[in-house]
Amino acid sequence: MNASVHRNYVFDGFTLDLARGCLMREGEHLKLRPKSFKALTYLVENTGRLISKEELMSAIWPDATVTDDSLVQCLIEIRKVLGGDAQRYIKTMPRRGYIFDAQVGVNGRLPDAVMEGGQDAGIANAVDAATTAHDRVVSFKIPSRLTHFRHNKKALTTLILALTVLIFVFDQFVFRGHLVSSSPEFRSVAVLPFKELGVPGDNEFLALGMTDTLITKLSNVKEIIVRSTSAVRSYARPDQDPIAAGREQGVDAVLDGSIQRSRESIRVSVQLLRVKDAKLLWAEKFDEKLVSIFSVEDSIAQRVVEALSLHLGGGEKQGLAKQYTRNFDAYLAYQMGNEYSHQHTRAGSIKAIEYYQEAIQNDPHFAPPHVGLARLYVEKYSALTPVESKQKAESELRVALGLDSNLADAHAVIGNMKLDELDYSAAEKELRLAMQIDSTSEPVLESYQFYLQLMGKFDEAIAVAQRRMALNPLSPSTNNAVPFILLGTGRCDEALEGFQKVHRAYPLYIPAINNTGVAYICKGLYKEAAAELETTVPLQAAPERASFAILALAYARSGRKDKAREMLQELQQESNDRYIEPALLATIHAGLGENDRAFDLLEQAYKDRSGPPYLNIMPPGQSVVLDVLRSDPRWVDFVQRKGLTH
Repeated sequence: MNASVHRNYVFDGFTLDLARGCLMREGEHLKLRPKSFKALTYLVENTGRLISKEELMSAIWPDATVTDDSLVQCLIEIRKVLGGDAQRYIKTMPRRGYIFDAQVGVNGRLPDAVMEGGQDAGIANAVDAATTAHDRVVSFKIPSRLTHFRHNKKALTTLILALTVLIFVFDQFVFRGHLVSSSPEFRSVAVLPFKELGVPGDNEFLALGMTDTLITKLSNVKEIIVRSTSAVRSYARPDQDPIAAGREQGVDAVLDGSIQRSRESIRVSVQLLRVKDAKLLWAEKFDEKLVSIFSVEDSIAQRVVEALSLHLGGGEKQGLAKQYTRNFDAYLAYQMGNEYSHQHTRAGSIKAIEYYQEAIQNDPHFAPPHVGLARLYVEKYSALTPVESKQKAESELRVALGLDSNLADAHAVIGNMKLDELDYSAAEKELRLAMQIDSTSEPVLESYQFYLQLMGKFDEAIAVAQRRMALNPLSPSTNNAVPFILLGTGRCDEALEGFQKVHRAYPLYIPAINNTGVAYICKGLYKEAAAELETTVPLQAAPERASFAILALAYARSGRKDKAREMLQELQQESNDRYIEPALLATIHAGLGENDRAFDLLEQAYKDRSGPPYLNIMPPGQSVVLDVLRSDPRWVDFVQRKGLTH
């Protein structure tokens, strides 16, 4: 459509103005991102017609390949803006596509077809479209005794509609075994941390392990969204009200349980509750031998699926029943490794490595601990050089993928490593594969978002960030994601406002404070940046030196160069005992105006393929912290050799 023609569409008090690119209701502008506006426009222009997912995605992203999540996020945003029932305007036709169902007028006038058809015109067209869609899949020859229907239009239409319904019912009952509702009652569930009974601490990792395993299993079911382990971690209190937790998480059902170990036996009590009315959907108690914990987990996952009336495909059934190990000692050591890994400190990482290695010793065929080790090596929470870290990570990943080629987290780690190597096409391949395997994994989503930011695909990165928020709405990390993307685009004010909101909601979340400091640097407010960073740097262990270097830069740029030099000297002395990324030292030299030394260190960082997130998370040409170097001609060369020109 020619955008220069001042055409607008009207429906139910809404005005979609194509010339000005805005959606209004009663004179009020309603905010939509460009891709969401484009999606709504295409749906409105094709009112009443069934539009396949592929057609809609092609219309929105004609020259790009995106995941289904990008489309889902657009539709979520549109439905939220339009208000009312989620299916009121944009109706989902299961496994077929979408229909925009409303009386739509052009420049204030309703089309004749709609005026004649009334409210049911859109649905009637949808039935015709659905019939056409079925014809593409199911073809058959009409028996000769039915040919007289060809001369009776009304009878033929009735026959086609009847056959369409018959095919649909046959598909649901014969191939699926039951009729699936297009609007299931249960769309989301939270598995709350299992409570440990008995001596405090004795069953802590056992309880966390069961929680994490059940979340992983149920995440294979595509009909529901399962809150991540990090999302429910705060609900481990013995007196936690499960219904209150479910309401806070915004889910339809909660799984609540307890576990008690007595020597070589365990007792697991579990209940599934509907959040809106606290109705008990299912409850059971398991008294088993300790070695049977894996069978208990399988049984609980299966009972939850049955209680929620969820319907599984072949791959989902396999995912629900999958166990990576049946060795209890390996299982427990792996869970302990996960807990220490989540601390994101050098001390925690050392303990995590020990437990992952113990898990592997107990079960050499247990793949996930190898991925855990590889991720720690890549994140550089050890004293290893980049070359040593890479070699160890590659070794672990080869073993892990040799045991199971469908480990999404393993492919995500490889993708991150390829980004470090500046092999962007290989990184994209691995990260897309990880997303295909598991698009609900927080590490996978975070890594894919990282890649999109680095490539300058900010709209797509925001869509992934919103997906992360949908899966984990109360996580400070996921809430921190969108403002961080905005920071990379140079939208300093919006980024600062976002970080400050996260800090107010999560006062102890250090990354939000650090990023607030970086946003102040983006605005050229170095004193304010230093004030923010001063509150967090003393709390962070040695490996978290990125904030330390940025604080030194803020000191230097605000006139406190002596303090900046003291910090530079401290970091240089530390480099005698362990590897310090050259880019950290370059940051401080840049703040001091010592560009020659800064570029020498950046060259070393380039050679090592090392650098902290603030260098790699965004195109170097838009790097906020090192913006002081952009006026130097050498910066352009550095950017181009990293393969990024935007």
